[in-house]
Amino acid sequence: MMKHIFSLLICSAIIFLAGCREQALNPFYTNEYVVNVAEINGAWESIEDGDRKIEQELREIWHVAQGKKNLEIIEGGAVTSQLAMTIFQIDSDYFMDLTAGDMANNTVGSNWLSHVMPTHSLYKIEITAENLILLPFDFQWLKEAVEKQEFQLPYVNAEVNTGLFTASPEEWIDFLEKNRNLDKAFNQKERKIFVRNRTADDFFSAYQDWQRALEENSSVKISSRADDYITLESYRKMAAFGEPVLPLLMAKIQAGEKNGWQESEFFLWYAVREITGVDLSTPNEFLGESEIAYRYLTWWREQLLKIFEQKFGQKDTS
Repeated sequence: MMKHIFSLLICSAIIFLAGCREQALNPFYTNEYVVNVAEINGAWESIEDGDRKIEQELREIWHVAQGKKNLEIIEGGAVTSQLAMTIFQIDSDYFMDLTAGDMANNTVGSNWLSHVMPTHSLYKIEITAENLILLPFDFQWLKEAVEKQEFQLPYVNAEVNTGLFTASPEEWIDFLEKNRNLDKAFNQKERKIFVRNRTADDFFSAYQDWQRALEENSSVKISSRADDYITLESYRKMAAFGEPVLPLLMAKIQAGEKNGWQESEFFLWYAVREITGVDLSTPNEFLGESEIAYRYLTWWREQLLKIFEQKFGQKDTS
């Protein structure tokens, strides 16, 4: 079976739902601290979470497109979360603020769910040419410190196991300027390590080139002939990456279904058929391209479920 299939949505959802956490209502930055860090652009593959090496099947792809402020996360074997991402700088330290992106651009991924209030999470970041390291802000430590009156930050107890910091962006900047280098502020034990995924980088670049070609060629854009779309050089490049990009292709198809096929994503099923050899088109049924694309989505979810059952020895009964 396919070797490079990524994690299941259900895996991520179980991890997310297993426990609650403190959150922040407001951004951690003010506009004058916001910076553009070109080095973060591209595709990053998660390899470590705390002291745990992440198995291939459970890895995520985090993608930052050049000139965009959204973080696209491929999780669950195809599920896409779009998070609004802001990078800001205090002296020589860089930070990432994440919150939920537009629901219209999201399937329901666990990363989106964890910010849907919407709330903000904070990471201290380190970037090299090939690695991205995220150190999560330790809300639990701060909650306990506030309760001991070591710091003065507004906090509301929402539930037994979670709460909400309501500090303003100005209060957060003041706090970080004074305390960002405290050992306990950013949790080294829960650091997330990513490596640059060059194949995913190239795939996203080819996808953007394909979209650009469709936009610039009006005769193709209004055509209903599949060959006009799938014979373009950029499309052929996407298909040529083969099996490693199947989760990325399926993520684009799934996002297309969610967004009403605004970018002609249903034509990507031809690349899936070419890579897998699985033909779900039935000429005698006279199905539309979007209907065939949906068949591939259903097939893909079934394959992921089988892998989940084999990997974890249980079925999803929901």
